[in-house]
Amino acid sequence: MTETFRRAVFFDLDHTLLAFETEYADVLREVTERHLGAGDEAFEVTYSDRFLELLGDHVDEPYRRAFEHALDEHDYADDPAVSVDGLVETLREREVAGVAPSPGIERVLDALDERDVGVGVLTNGVPEFQLAKLRGHGLDAYVDASVVSYEAGAHKPDERPFALAAERLPADEYVMVGDSYGADVEGARAMGWRGVHYAPDGDSPASDPLESFDDLLERLDRFD
Repeated sequence: MTETFRRAVFFDLDHTLLAFETEYADVLREVTERHLGAGDEAFEVTYSDRFLELLGDHVDEPYRRAFEHALDEHDYADDPAVSVDGLVETLREREVAGVAPSPGIERVLDALDERDVGVGVLTNGVPEFQLAKLRGHGLDAYVDASVVSYEAGAHKPDERPFALAAERLPADEYVMVGDSYGADVEGARAMGWRGVHYAPDGDSPASDPLESFDDLLERLDRFD
């Protein structure tokens, strides 16, 4: 029988649980330098634009399809030395290496475990990449359930990822913590959850953004 927690706290992944130490453009440049022999800005722009289109439309295998499109557009498709599988694998490796746990988050996750609070991850993206980042930095050890939007057939703030999260981690009350006010906070509130906007730079439409994870436990206590 699945345990029902009194409270479950779901976290977004990118820019919330994980902070980016390397700009995404630099990550992609590392990929093109390794596989194309040199950085190719036009290729990188074509790839990025196509990837975002595919991701937004929830198309299967957006990384692979975007690389295939960019290779065709920039005359690399017939180069036997360039492998789509290699591009995808290297990008995943570099994305994992380019992030690190956000300051203070591991102390918070330890404390939530001690309080018997359910911990979840609810992130937009593709499971293959998002879960690799979670596992790559050992944060999966703290997580009771995870939902990546492709599994739900829609991206936050659509209700479907939140509904799947609640199905996987039953609780009497839900809190969503994330860096996107629209996707995370407003999406959560539309489902009857509490929403906490994580904004370490203080830039937020919320009256009380969470600027440091050191303050999250006190914020949760105020919900009681």
